[in-house]
Amino acid sequence: MNTIKKYVPISALLLLALSWVSTTGLNAGTHAAQVQASAQRPQYPCNLPVPALQKRAPGELLAWHDITPDVASDSDASDFPASARAWRIQYVSTGPDNTRKIAVCAVIVAPDRAADIHKHVRKGRLTGRVVAWSHGTLGMIPRCQPSYTPESLIWGPTPYGIGAVQWGSEQSGDAHRGAATEGIMAGMIEDGLIIAASDYHVDRTGRRALHPYALGKIEAANIIDSIRAGHELLRKKYRPNYHLDAYDVVTWGHSQGAHAAMFAGQLLPSYTAATARAGDPVLALSGVALEAAPAMLVTPADRVTMPLGFSDLDWLANAQTEMTGVPEPIPGAPFIFSFLFNAWATIGNSAGLYRPNAMPAAPDVGSLDPRALISPEAESAKTLEAMSQLCWSSEDGAKIAELALPYKTTPFLVSAVADGPVIDGFQHGGFDQTCAAPPSQDLANWCAWFQYNNLGPLGVNDLEKLPKRGRQLAPVYIAQGNNDQLVHCVASADEQNQIPAPERCQASLLYESLRPIYCPADAQNGYLELNIWPAEDGLTLANHSDITGLVAASSPDNPTYRGSRLHAFISGAFDGTLKPGCSASLVTSWPR
Repeated sequence: MNTIKKYVPISALLLLALSWVSTTGLNAGTHAAQVQASAQRPQYPCNLPVPALQKRAPGELLAWHDITPDVASDSDASDFPASARAWRIQYVSTGPDNTRKIAVCAVIVAPDRAADIHKHVRKGRLTGRVVAWSHGTLGMIPRCQPSYTPESLIWGPTPYGIGAVQWGSEQSGDAHRGAATEGIMAGMIEDGLIIAASDYHVDRTGRRALHPYALGKIEAANIIDSIRAGHELLRKKYRPNYHLDAYDVVTWGHSQGAHAAMFAGQLLPSYTAATARAGDPVLALSGVALEAAPAMLVTPADRVTMPLGFSDLDWLANAQTEMTGVPEPIPGAPFIFSFLFNAWATIGNSAGLYRPNAMPAAPDVGSLDPRALISPEAESAKTLEAMSQLCWSSEDGAKIAELALPYKTTPFLVSAVADGPVIDGFQHGGFDQTCAAPPSQDLANWCAWFQYNNLGPLGVNDLEKLPKRGRQLAPVYIAQGNNDQLVHCVASADEQNQIPAPERCQASLLYESLRPIYCPADAQNGYLELNIWPAEDGLTLANHSDITGLVAASSPDNPTYRGSRLHAFISGAFDGTLKPGCSASLVTSWPR
């Protein structure tokens, strides 16, 4: 297709600086003697080999390491709540289906005294509360993950950490930052909550089983099993004063993490039932909080009435992004799609992927060949591999730019998925149209995987598609800025004072897919809320990065977590005080 492409830049992304730190001290299970200390990360439990992994149970704790900073003596630890403790853990989870075991790492943060952990009795069980935080896109390899640098990616500030509430920048004139002592983690610890933050699976064996990027079932299993392993850890650390045997759970995430959090909410009851073992805590879903969730990777034409060409992959196919320290915008597809295509192809080409009775992570369509998607005119396959070894960080920014810039003039994607409709002067991708065609077999396999991993009712799969607590729909909170050009939500000129249409906003699309179920014409079956932040000079660009801070801010002048919309939702979800009903609104004032 000979179409003149018009590119729009993705809003400037705040890129984190990952620091390398060494750790000391280790508590581990039966394989502790096999620790091989690394020069850069000695005694890091995520590098431990796991004997007889396939015989172990999902949620089983393998190793743990206390990483609580010394707040009293270390000025660099000031972002960590003084009344909390933190551990890096390794645990068992499942991969492409429930029969394949994998070792995963996470960080568990809890009040430093068992007495300060929230407890209530539900159905005769002493029950606690867990918030499962799901991180956004960071990279595919171990050094990119939150458990590797929790000081930046767990208790660091938003948008990548969940500590101090911040957004904006001095350059754009909208910088806002609160204190870590009034941040998200500090507020959750004050409320007696336990925080479980999974890395999701990362290959540490050298066998190329890459990070399950946007593969909902695997991410969900990793999240749920981190809660089970965290329970086992806290029973060991707080004995004999730890008597919890059940947890209410809120799943919460941003970007890739919102995709993971929604799948974790959808699958929590069915996955825990399918993989139960003696001694497991009872888990019940209280709510799901989603920030900039990529709801629809590729449009399933038989389920959605909107025009083709508006799926998230079609918005991204020809977009460009600005990167800190890089003088010119770079094509977004070479690095975002490198993560996606390389991870999926590696997992999809493993033997015996599809077991229909074991909650498969993908449809039964055969292998995936990246050459069906990437241009033969360029060394795209080498780019896929090289990008997959980098972190989305300022440390790797120059290398990402070096690999991506040639694709300003050389196609990265084949025309079948690069060249879709030109809408309002912007060249959309062709994923939707190609998948609806029908396509060649190689492309059809990819299309099936994309549509399988859409969120909620948009997913073309046999998995549970609705987050539930027992037979009741669980509360869902959806938030996004109206200038998010990464997970697309960009208001048109005539939509600045209203909720963007589903064609232009992934948050609106997800909300509209759930609304007929949550609020049919004659009933209100559950709580569903959509908040859209509009861009406003001096306040926010309302972009992909800003939303994590905006949702967690009680006010722009005093960005504290307590009193924010996120705090109100999580507290109401746990307390059971959110009244059924559906609402969608622009956020033009604080507080709620």
